[in-house]
Amino acid sequence: PRASDRLRGTVLHGILSRVIVPSDLHDAVWDACRCGDIDSSQAEYYERWLSGAIRSEAPGEWFPEDGKGVSNEVTLISADGELFRPDRVVEKDGKVIVIDYKTKDKESRYIRQVRRYMDLYRDMGRRDVRGYLWYLASGEIQQIK
Repeated sequence: PRASDRLRGTVLHGILSRVIVPSDLHDAVWDACRCGDIDSSQAEYYERWLSGAIRSEAPGEWFPEDGKGVSNEVTLISADGELFRPDRVVEKDGKVIVIDYKTKDKESRYIRQVRRYMDLYRDMGRRDVRGYLWYLASGEIQQIK
């Protein structure tokens, strides 16, 4: 709502980093309000908006009800010691799904970023690795090949 794009992106990432299962969303949003990151009207807006997005836009396997295999902002270390942190990773039935949230318009560097995350999982021996960019403002989901 009234926040700058950068601040809004930081707040949204903070909220979503606390959501393992959909029912975590309420507490994550209102914790952001209690911390002063957003006010109560923004909290109401974000909760409605993100709840709807999780239900209608995100594939069901991204937010499994049991939360099994979900990692938010997990740190990956490349062979040369560089650190990477995808926003959300879901591992289930031998499949790795890497999701990165974006609050701005598309940029080619975002695709490279997710591809790097995917490559790191492949370097760890994972065969079935899928990557996605989720543009929260538009609701668009872009699969990365």
